[in-house]
Amino acid sequence: MYIPITFTPNNDKINDFFELKGDNIFEFEISVYSKWGQKVFYSNSIEHQWDSTYKDKKLPLGVYIYAVTIYAKDAEIFKQNG
Repeated sequence: MYIPITFTPNNDKINDFFELKGDNIFEFEISVYSKWGQKVFYSNSIEHQWDSTYKDKKLPLGVYIYAVTIYAKDAEIFKQNG
């Protein structure tokens, strides 16, 4: 599983999305929160990448917290926060 530590959503087509990658994934969930704890993104598909928007508006530059849970095809469970 690869989880980036930063991304730059500035529309230069380089690193514009918070994009996770991995193999052997059966199920996937990710939530992204603002520093105040408001959920600003959720997906249960690894194909759905976050572009730093919430309700169709770009969020300001800042620190956001993620929580990801991955259920692997071999029944292993991986949880990561960052």
